[in-house]
Amino acid sequence: MYLLPSEILLSLYLLIPVAIVAFHWRNAVGWVWSSVACAALSWLFSNTAMFLYPPDNGLANFVTFVMGWFWMLPPLWLLLSVDSIIQRIWMRSSRLPLRRHLGGVVFRHVSIISLVIMSWGMLGWMSRDRAVVEAGRELSERGYQIVGPEEAVFSKGRWIVRYPESDFGEICLTRNGRMAWIGGPG
Repeated sequence: MYLLPSEILLSLYLLIPVAIVAFHWRNAVGWVWSSVACAALSWLFSNTAMFLYPPDNGLANFVTFVMGWFWMLPPLWLLLSVDSIIQRIWMRSSRLPLRRHLGGVVFRHVSIISLVIMSWGMLGWMSRDRAVVEAGRELSERGYQIVGPEEAVFSKGRWIVRYPESDFGEICLTRNGRMAWIGGPG
């Protein structure tokens, strides 16, 4: 897969509010409780992401700790507003069992997809091609010139991209594309 684990994990930003709306359909939970559940899951999601992929500075960590409560609320409120409008225009009380059943099905499927995405975000790694691209980006940010072909090797949970014809030799990347170190045999 070409995406980084952190990029895949970001899809939960929309999937979690969709799951809460589906739960809202299934159990007729009010907006307030849906918002509280979304805020708690948003905080949990943002702080888990910060734990897995820490920022380069402490200010971003503090902002995420505080703002993590609110990140998923705008998409939730948008979805609940659209749902409320559709319900007033189209739904009748005779369709309530269909809505409850659909809510249960959507909730189960989105929950399974979210678990797979969360597992990949926590345990997955980037592809070989993406490792080469990320190595090139990290090296160009630091002013290194890439010379010759690259050889990417996955070892001990990290990608090591070797440049045999360059002066720096190799670069080691974490599983999410951040540089661990530069140097080594050239």
